[in-house]
Amino acid sequence: MTRAVAAGGAGGRCGFVGAGYDVEVDPPGEVADWTRVRAGAPTGFSPVRGGMSVSGRLEQVVRDGEPQVLMRLGPGIMTVDVARGFEELSFGDVIRFEVPWVELWPYVV
Repeated sequence: MTRAVAAGGAGGRCGFVGAGYDVEVDPPGEVADWTRVRAGAPTGFSPVRGGMSVSGRLEQVVRDGEPQVLMRLGPGIMTVDVARGFEELSFGDVIRFEVPWVELWPYVV
């Protein structure tokens, strides 16, 4: 599996790898600070100063073991480890957080 890292910031962009690939997207580590945003807010990735902003609609909140949320980002799902506050989250919530980068792991199905 090939790894590519996408970082935001001054002029940074996040895109998808070439045709014929699916891409697993991973934020680095746990997400400690997130914000709930209005339902229907745009989801996806946006470059911000110093990193990437990630917004997605929650598909599932895993409360057993390590707290995780499954976020819908367009046609894909991203698994995110959350450090705290996950008790407040539920299906359909839209959350946003910022990370210094995201890792892109392209693979062929």
